[in-house]
Amino acid sequence: MPGIHTLELSNFKAFPVVQKFELEGKHGLFYGENGSGKSSVHWALYTLFQATDKGKTTDNYFDRSHTENLLNTYTEGLTNEAWIKLSLATQPQYFYQLDGQGRHGFDTTLTDTHFASDFISHRLLVNVYNFAHSQQINLFSVFERDVLPFIQTSTGESFSELWEEIKTTKPYARKVTGVWQKTALREEDDLTLTQFNTEIQNLLARLQTIDTDQSENRLSVFYNRHFGNCMEDLEINLNYIPALYLSTINQDIKIENRYKTKDFWKIQPPMIILNVRQKVNKKLIPIHRPQSFYNEARLTGIALTIRFCVLEERPINVENKILVLDDLLISLDMSNRERVIDLLLTRYLNKYQFLIFTHERAFFHLLRRRLEHHYGSQTGMEEKWKLYEVYEHDGSLPNERIVPIPLVLDWKNPLAKAKAHFRAKDYPACANYLRSYLEEWFQEFIPSQKRRDNEGNEVKMLHGLLSKAKDFFDELPLSTTILTELNLYRETLLNWLSHHDNAYAEVFRSDLEGVFGVIDRLQKIQKKCVLPINAELTVCIDTQQGSKCEFVIQLTDDFYLLKDDHQIEFKEQATICAKQLAVRDGNTNRVLAEKERKLKNKTWQQIYNDFCVGCKDFLQEDAIPVSDIYEVFIDSTNRSLAQLLYTV
Repeated sequence: MPGIHTLELSNFKAFPVVQKFELEGKHGLFYGENGSGKSSVHWALYTLFQATDKGKTTDNYFDRSHTENLLNTYTEGLTNEAWIKLSLATQPQYFYQLDGQGRHGFDTTLTDTHFASDFISHRLLVNVYNFAHSQQINLFSVFERDVLPFIQTSTGESFSELWEEIKTTKPYARKVTGVWQKTALREEDDLTLTQFNTEIQNLLARLQTIDTDQSENRLSVFYNRHFGNCMEDLEINLNYIPALYLSTINQDIKIENRYKTKDFWKIQPPMIILNVRQKVNKKLIPIHRPQSFYNEARLTGIALTIRFCVLEERPINVENKILVLDDLLISLDMSNRERVIDLLLTRYLNKYQFLIFTHERAFFHLLRRRLEHHYGSQTGMEEKWKLYEVYEHDGSLPNERIVPIPLVLDWKNPLAKAKAHFRAKDYPACANYLRSYLEEWFQEFIPSQKRRDNEGNEVKMLHGLLSKAKDFFDELPLSTTILTELNLYRETLLNWLSHHDNAYAEVFRSDLEGVFGVIDRLQKIQKKCVLPINAELTVCIDTQQGSKCEFVIQLTDDFYLLKDDHQIEFKEQATICAKQLAVRDGNTNRVLAEKERKLKNKTWQQIYNDFCVGCKDFLQEDAIPVSDIYEVFIDSTNRSLAQLLYTV
């Protein structure tokens, strides 16, 4: 995996002066508002990797007179010197540099890294389905721009190099009189075009088959597993119409009106047509215009499926592999974001160095908390990740002119900031950051469905969170003494200091030390995730008449085991939050119900009892009770809840 060690840019896009990022092979998470400069980091990497293509012209990026230059606007008249400089974790003292004088140090290691890495952004995902209703979705232009430059043919060259050769070749002969005259297509041109078509067809075939089961459609399986649900199986196909040379209008393909020429052979680009069929009552129904039929979240899922399956076609045995994701999930709601995060963490985290960019502070903190949970603690997360905040900031250039210069900060959590203010004896600021940290801690600790008020709104303020925390602690059970103590501090210290009228009130050092002590005890509460949010479980209940009734549920919150420092064993939370997705006849697979039904704050026993009653409602048959209900809740990997609880 190892990835990037350092990245340095100067006078490039938003950065007028030198900016260095010392990633040291760690993953990177970047937050920055639109216009802050974070996307310039993304573009610097993209530009440098694209330059590994020797046929790619890069001089124009560093030429102030060229319309495609990427130099910082505010340095005009001061300097035209600019560069992008990078070192890899496998060779931290060896540098690759791209500047106005060309490429420096480029070698096969960087080329291999380029072909093993990928850049995926929301803007590029939209291109997959940004078609008018009257159009078929032809993805060749998307592949040409976003996929082919990063994929190698069987002979080792990039697809984009091969396609560029075909596009720029014009098979014709010129007479002495200066008149262009059509001739027979040169054999080598025909062979090159045939090779390109064959390579693309082979690539698409690999995307649509699974090595272990050639009958399975890889795109369909990937989508249905990671983005679909049990009632929505999609079949996704990419159909290829080959590129060809055209000479006259007597071609078999009906495209003569588009390409009329009497002078030379002209290339007809290939087409990659996206076809989608949806299973309805066990029949696959064609969806002729997916861009109009599906919502943006569904279309984004299809686009991500294609991009991730393409990613898995990259070289495997490469030392440095980087995955750059820019505002990837802005069109997805929270549940779908959780799905994509789960996919990234479980399938790709150990294979690629992640560089994730977002302009959404809420997503930044959502992902940060998920990473802390994944690694077991904030310290564990910080051993693997670098977190940055990028802000637009007024700074001065050498000529003392004040211009926007991105301010790049290492992210620190509110507790670290509180400790810094405590050491500086800025006690009001310390109290404010302590409150922020506690609100964040309880929002992470209490399952989201259990921290909502009677109107269904999420509770975010400390007073309300402490009330919800008491209910949750009672359910576990955990001692609520610590919450009572913390509530006293909230009333006397953490509340009124946050308001303007009391901002200069006297605060005793010992009070703040007491809050730090409470936080230390809270952090000793251990939490283990048994099932993550969106996990699907199937419950199969046998009836006395010999039938089977299957109920499919999906968790709407994580399910945990917890214990504090006074307990010896972990205790499971008493109730869960889920929704029923479907009911099926287990013998015939006939769908009996597919309307979602909420199962909020129910025990496993209550859900099981509810389903036993459902057998009577749906099949008019009586359920056979089981002695251990944990054995009948089965996850997607065919493990029972009893097994999951035992192995956590």
